[in-house]
Amino acid sequence: MYKIYKLTFPTGDVYIGSSKQAFNMRYGTHRSDAKNRKVKTYKDELCLKYYFSEVQMVEIDSINLDTTKEVRILEQKWIDKHPDCLNLKKAYSTKEETRIKTLESTKIRNKEYYKRPEVIIKKREYERQAYLKRKQAKL
Repeated sequence: MYKIYKLTFPTGDVYIGSSKQAFNMRYGTHRSDAKNRKVKTYKDELCLKYYFSEVQMVEIDSINLDTTKEVRILEQKWIDKHPDCLNLKKAYSTKEETRIKTLESTKIRNKEYYKRPEVIIKKREYERQAYLKRKQAKL
């Protein structure tokens, strides 16, 4: 049985999650992850700052399923109901959302790649060689 839960910190900030673990174990994992993560998120900072007794952890839904996909879909519905929550990543994305995100990140990576000086030089040389081949073919 999966539980969808809401962490409410003394600051009023909210985080939505899902787990099979007991609440105290899951919150302990949040704290442990926050300690060991190199780049701390705001949620990590709150987990480290406050102890379980100061954080309200409430079950907001439960689901008895075997597939994590359905659990993620339900978790995402709850995240969408709390637009100001601390969740940085979506719990679930449709194939179309994933496709669009991949296209956008590929465009950004390509744009950055083609700005690199060594790539500009290589591209110019390739274009020059192609030009010379076309010129030779015409003769």
